[in-house]
Formats: sequence, C-alpha cells, structure tokens
Amino acid sequence: MIDLPTLCEVWRDERGNAGALLASVAGVLLLGVEEGVILGVALSLATLIWRPGRLHIAGIGRSPGLPVLVPLDFPFPGQ
Repeated sequence: MIDLPTLCEVWRDERGNAGALLASVAGVLLLGVEEGVILGVALSLATLIWRPGRLHIAGIGRSPGLPVLVPLDFPFPGQ
C-alpha cells in the first residue's frame, strides 16, 4: 500500500526523494521486494550525493542608497 499523504508531503518538500520513493514502489511491484528496496536505497543515496554538488552561488552587488552589498536578485524598493 502507498501512503498518499506521506507521498504528497515528500513530493512538496523534496522531489528527489519522492522520485526515489515512487521508483522503489515500482521496483517492488515489477522486480520483487529485494530488488525494489535496493533500487530505492540506491536512488536515495544518489540524490544525497547529487544535491550538495549543485551549489547555489549568488551574485552580490551594491544597491542604490544602501551602504551594504546585497544579492543581485534582491527586490530593490521602487524597481
């Protein structure tokens, strides 16, 4: 059985883990219990390794009228 509220919550928070959950369920149904669980664990580990490798680098710059540096995607007043 699939716990739909948990799946919706995981999908909303972390789509990589939700994909691993769905792949694990599909693997259990198509390949068997052991292979499906191994597939889910492997995909979870892959997302765990992949996520820190995609760092977000924010550009910073000066804002008119502010004495500090701010992120370039910062919503400036009046713009």
